Amino acid sequence: MTENGIDKQIISVGYRVKSYRGVYSFLAMTGKEILNHNGKISHEKAVEKAHKEYNLYKDRIKDRITRVERDFIRQIESETKSIK
Repeated sequence: MTENGIDKQIISVGYRVKSYRGVYSFLAMTGKEILNHNGKISHEKAVEKAHKEYNLYKDRIKDRITRVERDFIRQIESETKSIK
């Protein structure tokens, strides 16, 4: 590795350490327990649960009318009344 490449690597590692310390300090300040091990759930199970929860969310909101749609409907109704 060149001297320049080594310098970039050291800077990168330094940034990650500073970033980690900042996050750790923030979490410690909140008074919440900080996970100090790898956890008990595999990545695959976490992704599977996230997809399942997202699909439940999508099912709950699929029939909701958005603000844009509501405004569009009001505009159409207003235009229809003015035509009559």
